[in-house]
Amino acid sequence: MKVDFVIHLRDADFYLKEINQVRSLNGVALNFDLSPPALSTLNGPQYEYEGNLRRKSKLRLAPKATSSSITKLVDGLYAQTLKSFLEGDGLLRRIEQDAPTVYFRLVKLVNEYENQVHEKSATWVDTAEALTNHVRDGLSERIHSELSPAIDATTADQIARHIVARWLAVCELDFDE
Repeated sequence: MKVDFVIHLRDADFYLKEINQVRSLNGVALNFDLSPPALSTLNGPQYEYEGNLRRKSKLRLAPKATSSSITKLVDGLYAQTLKSFLEGDGLLRRIEQDAPTVYFRLVKLVNEYENQVHEKSATWVDTAEALTNHVRDGLSERIHSELSPAIDATTADQIARHIVARWLAVCELDFDE
Protein backbone atom coordinates (compact mmCIF):
# COMPACT_ATOMS: atom_id res chain seq x y z
CA MET A 1 0.00 0.00 0.00
CA LYS A 2 1.50 3.27 -1.13
CA VAL A 3 0.48 6.55 0.53
CA ASP A 4 1.08 9.82 -1.25
CA PHE A 5 1.36 12.94 0.78
CA VAL A 6 2.82 16.42 0.43
CA ILE A 7 4.83 18.24 3.02
CA HIS A 8 4.49 22.01 3.07
CA LEU A 9 7.34 23.85 4.71
CA ARG A 10 6.35 27.16 6.24
CA ASP A 11 8.44 29.74 8.02
CA ALA A 12 7.38 31.85 10.99
CA ASP A 13 6.09 34.64 8.74
CA PHE A 14 3.42 32.28 7.42
CA TYR A 15 2.07 31.90 10.96
CA LEU A 16 2.69 35.48 12.06
CA LYS A 17 -0.99 36.26 12.63
CA GLU A 18 -1.41 33.18 14.85
CA ILE A 19 1.86 33.84 16.67
CA ASN A 20 0.76 37.39 17.44
CA GLN A 21 -2.62 36.17 18.68
CA VAL A 22 -0.95 33.76 21.11
CA ARG A 23 1.54 36.43 22.22
CA SER A 24 -1.28 38.90 22.80
CA LEU A 25 -3.30 36.37 24.80
CA ASN A 26 -0.22 35.74 26.96
CA GLY A 27 0.25 39.46 27.62
CA VAL A 28 3.40 39.78 25.51
CA ALA A 29 3.85 43.02 23.57
CA LEU A 30 3.57 42.69 19.80
CA ASN A 31 6.40 43.77 17.53
CA PHE A 32 5.38 45.34 14.23
CA ASP A 33 8.89 46.24 13.11
CA LEU A 34 10.19 43.25 11.16
CA SER A 35 13.64 44.65 10.44
CA PRO A 36 16.31 43.51 12.88
CA PRO A 37 17.47 46.44 15.01
CA ALA A 38 21.09 47.48 14.99
CA LEU A 39 23.05 50.22 16.67
CA SER A 40 24.58 52.81 14.39
CA THR A 41 28.00 51.84 13.09
CA LEU A 42 30.99 53.78 14.36
CA ASN A 43 32.80 54.83 11.18
CA GLY A 44 34.63 57.91 12.40
CA PRO A 45 38.25 58.11 13.47
CA GLN A 46 39.06 57.51 17.15
CA TYR A 47 40.53 61.01 17.58
CA GLU A 48 37.19 62.54 16.54
CA TYR A 49 35.33 60.64 19.26
CA GLU A 50 37.99 61.53 21.82
CA GLY A 51 37.74 65.20 20.83
CA ASN A 52 33.97 65.13 21.25
CA LEU A 53 34.31 63.55 24.69
CA ARG A 54 36.91 66.10 25.83
CA ARG A 55 34.81 69.04 24.57
CA LYS A 56 31.68 67.70 26.23
CA SER A 57 33.50 66.97 29.48
CA LYS A 58 34.41 70.66 29.62
CA LEU A 59 30.82 71.66 28.91
CA ARG A 60 29.46 69.27 31.55
CA LEU A 61 31.79 70.87 34.10
CA ALA A 62 31.19 74.47 32.96
CA PRO A 63 29.59 75.48 36.29
CA LYS A 64 32.94 74.63 37.94
CA ALA A 65 35.03 76.52 35.37
CA THR A 66 36.46 78.87 37.99
CA SER A 67 37.64 76.03 40.22
CA SER A 68 41.38 75.79 40.69
CA SER A 69 41.18 72.07 39.91
CA ILE A 70 39.07 72.36 36.73
CA THR A 71 41.75 70.77 34.53
CA LYS A 72 41.96 67.76 36.83
CA LEU A 73 38.17 67.49 36.95
CA VAL A 74 37.85 67.63 33.16
CA ASP A 75 40.63 65.08 32.70
CA GLY A 76 38.99 62.72 35.20
CA LEU A 77 35.51 63.01 33.66
CA TYR A 78 36.97 62.62 30.17
CA ALA A 79 38.90 59.47 31.19
CA GLN A 80 35.86 57.93 32.85
CA THR A 81 33.58 58.67 29.89
CA LEU A 82 36.17 57.44 27.37
CA LYS A 83 36.52 54.18 29.32
CA SER A 84 32.74 53.70 29.31
CA PHE A 85 32.65 54.41 25.57
CA LEU A 86 35.43 51.94 24.77
CA GLU A 87 34.04 49.15 26.97
CA GLY A 88 30.46 49.52 25.74
CA ASP A 89 30.72 47.46 22.57
CA GLY A 90 32.19 44.51 24.49
CA LEU A 91 29.27 44.49 26.90
CA LEU A 92 26.75 44.68 24.08
CA ARG A 93 28.46 41.83 22.21
CA ARG A 94 28.28 39.65 25.35
CA ILE A 95 24.57 40.36 25.68
CA GLU A 96 24.07 39.58 21.99
CA GLN A 97 25.93 36.26 22.29
CA ASP A 98 24.47 35.15 25.62
CA ALA A 99 20.91 36.46 25.28
CA PRO A 100 20.04 37.29 21.65
CA THR A 101 16.35 37.88 22.36
CA VAL A 102 17.15 40.34 25.15
CA TYR A 103 19.74 42.01 22.90
CA PHE A 104 17.14 42.42 20.11
CA ARG A 105 14.72 44.07 22.53
CA LEU A 106 17.49 46.21 24.07
CA VAL A 107 18.70 47.58 20.73
CA LYS A 108 15.13 48.31 19.66
CA LEU A 109 14.59 50.21 22.92
CA VAL A 110 17.91 52.10 22.62
CA ASN A 111 17.22 53.10 19.01
CA GLU A 112 13.80 54.49 19.88
CA TYR A 113 15.14 56.29 22.95
CA GLU A 114 17.87 57.81 20.77
CA ASN A 115 15.18 59.61 18.79
CA GLN A 116 14.04 61.26 22.02
CA VAL A 117 17.64 62.18 22.83
CA HIS A 118 17.94 64.13 19.57
CA GLU A 119 14.87 66.14 20.48
CA LYS A 120 15.94 66.70 24.10
CA SER A 121 19.40 67.84 22.94
CA ALA A 122 17.79 70.48 20.74
CA THR A 123 15.28 71.77 23.29
CA TRP A 124 17.11 71.40 26.63
CA VAL A 125 17.47 74.63 28.62
CA ASP A 126 19.38 73.44 31.71
CA THR A 127 23.08 72.54 32.06
CA ALA A 128 24.90 69.97 29.95
CA GLU A 129 25.43 67.80 33.03
CA ALA A 130 21.71 67.93 33.88
CA LEU A 131 20.87 66.79 30.34
CA THR A 132 23.42 63.98 30.50
CA ASN A 133 22.05 62.78 33.85
CA HIS A 134 18.46 63.07 32.65
CA VAL A 135 19.16 61.01 29.53
CA ARG A 136 21.22 58.38 31.37
CA ASP A 137 18.72 57.97 34.21
CA GLY A 138 15.77 57.86 31.82
CA LEU A 139 17.44 55.22 29.68
CA SER A 140 18.37 53.12 32.69
CA GLU A 141 14.83 53.27 34.01
CA ARG A 142 13.39 52.34 30.62
CA ILE A 143 15.79 49.40 30.19
CA HIS A 144 15.01 48.06 33.65
CA SER A 145 11.24 48.50 33.38
CA GLU A 146 10.95 46.95 29.92
CA LEU A 147 13.59 44.22 30.14
CA SER A 148 13.23 43.09 33.75
CA PRO A 149 13.77 40.40 35.02
CA ALA A 150 16.31 39.62 32.28
CA ILE A 151 18.15 42.85 33.10
CA ASP A 152 18.31 44.05 36.70
CA ALA A 153 18.66 47.67 37.83
CA THR A 154 22.45 47.51 38.20
CA THR A 155 22.94 46.08 34.71
CA ALA A 156 20.49 48.65 33.34
CA ASP A 157 22.62 51.41 34.92
CA GLN A 158 25.75 49.89 33.40
CA ILE A 159 24.24 49.63 29.92
CA ALA A 160 22.88 53.18 30.12
CA ARG A 161 26.30 54.52 31.16
CA HIS A 162 27.92 52.86 28.12
CA ILE A 163 25.22 53.96 25.68
CA VAL A 164 25.29 57.57 26.90
CA ALA A 165 29.10 57.62 26.60
CA ARG A 166 28.66 56.37 23.03
CA TRP A 167 26.12 59.10 22.31
CA LEU A 168 28.45 61.73 23.75
CA ALA A 169 31.30 60.46 21.56
CA VAL A 170 29.32 60.34 18.32
CA CYS A 171 27.29 63.50 19.02
CA GLU A 172 23.86 61.91 19.30
CA LEU A 173 23.80 63.67 22.66
CA ASP A 174 25.12 67.17 22.15
CA PHE A 175 24.97 70.49 23.97
CA ASP A 176 24.28 73.96 22.68
CA GLU A 177 27.52 75.86 23.26
